[in-house]
Amino acid sequence: MPRRLILPLCLMLILSLLMMPGCKQAASKGQPAVTGFECDADVNYKDMNVKGHLKRQAEGTLTMEVTEPETLKGLSMEWNGETISIKLYGFSFGVNPEQIPESALGKSILNTLDAALKAKDTASAAKGEDGTAKLEGDSENGAFELYFDPSSGALLELKIPDLDLDAKFSNFQALTEASDAA
Repeated sequence: MPRRLILPLCLMLILSLLMMPGCKQAASKGQPAVTGFECDADVNYKDMNVKGHLKRQAEGTLTMEVTEPETLKGLSMEWNGETISIKLYGFSFGVNPEQIPESALGKSILNTLDAALKAKDTASAAKGEDGTAKLEGDSENGAFELYFDPSSGALLELKIPDLDLDAKFSNFQALTEASDAA
């Protein structure tokens, strides 16, 4: 191959990789990162406390791995936009999403993040005295409040009063292409 073609071909390859639709985009400054992240979650839901790890790559997707309570440790639920897979103790089975009530813990978080994704482009987030920002909106589960760090987009807390749900997020990390493959 002639040397004069190598540089233009490399530049075209780099540009095409950057423009691929699967690439993650960082949250816009002042907006919550509601896709392309993973974090730990401490969720108070009605009279129960559940802790676990959340991973969300795109709209309609969510993986929730439960670490507490001990009776649910190891339970993993994965929404891929069309189906739900539940895994526990090496067993895995699919569930029709229509059979899961809207008020179910994982589904309510998924629906709210999807609603926040749609609302974040049209709604402005109010900045609080503590430096955090709050995005308010409505989802299938009712009104929600999503608190986040306006400089990074990192989610801090989600409140859905109609469901008596309060989730606090920690160890928030944006996903990169390398961490998606893992």
